[in-house]
Amino acid sequence: MIGIILLMLMVLRNLNHGAITPMFLPTATPTRTMLSFADEGETYFIAGDLDRAIEAYRQAVAMDPTNAELQADLARIMVYSSTLLTVDAERLARLNDALDTINKAIEVVPENSMNHAVKGFVLDWLSGSTADENERQSLLTQAEQEVIYAIQLDNQNNLALAYYAEILVDQQKWIQAEQNIRQALNFLPYVPLVFISAVSGQRVNQILPLVARVQEERLVRLTTSQLNRILQDAQDLHQPSSGSGRMFRIYYGTQVRSEPPTFLLYCNDPKLGHFTYLRFLENQIRKEYPFVGTPIRLVLKARERGED
Repeated sequence: MIGIILLMLMVLRNLNHGAITPMFLPTATPTRTMLSFADEGETYFIAGDLDRAIEAYRQAVAMDPTNAELQADLARIMVYSSTLLTVDAERLARLNDALDTINKAIEVVPENSMNHAVKGFVLDWLSGSTADENERQSLLTQAEQEVIYAIQLDNQNNLALAYYAEILVDQQKWIQAEQNIRQALNFLPYVPLVFISAVSGQRVNQILPLVARVQEERLVRLTTSQLNRILQDAQDLHQPSSGSGRMFRIYYGTQVRSEPPTFLLYCNDPKLGHFTYLRFLENQIRKEYPFVGTPIRLVLKARERGED
């Protein structure tokens, strides 16, 4: 009996000193990776929880301080989050923090188009946080220089084009701003633009009427005779090229639905319908009726034998 008691005392002593590992302890989990923090940050960002997104991205950057892409993402989210801060000093501090972060990204990868685009974005927002007009103009000039350089590095950087448009709007260069937005939107010329100001309320009253008009456009239906006249004129104007030796031919079409407007086109072989020619057909349809603000769908279907 005494031996058992002594044995129990020895076990307890070793447990207390860590010589024996207790049973049923939870299994140790691996250390979290940089990617897991980055994914968590992106998830929080999509969900609109910007503070948690920032914290997760900070953890990711701490694990990989040479990852310029992470730093650019963090800087961008910091700028967005500044709108949620109600104290001017806190908002300015957040924007300056974003500027420090994107400067570190540029130090890591100096010739990266996205880094310079984001820096221009940060500088543009900083310009709105100063009451000194000279300082504001200086920041806008720096912002413009950054995004122009970003576009020089990569003229397909649509985010840089969008940021440039935002800077031009702040400089009240409306025509240039619209040109950059159109370029960023690429093949979406039917999308209407309205330049508004959340601060002054300028042109905000135009938004809902425009939304109502776009909804009306989505409900428009072309008659079958209208559509087929457009298709015939389009094919007379421009015959599609054929690399296979077979000519693509549309026999007739009809609008099968709205929201969005969808047109079913009966043809000899859908595989011959190249996307560039379908874009040409879409443009010809929009000349007849613009369908402002709404995409239209062209669906190709092979005409069955004996089908009229």
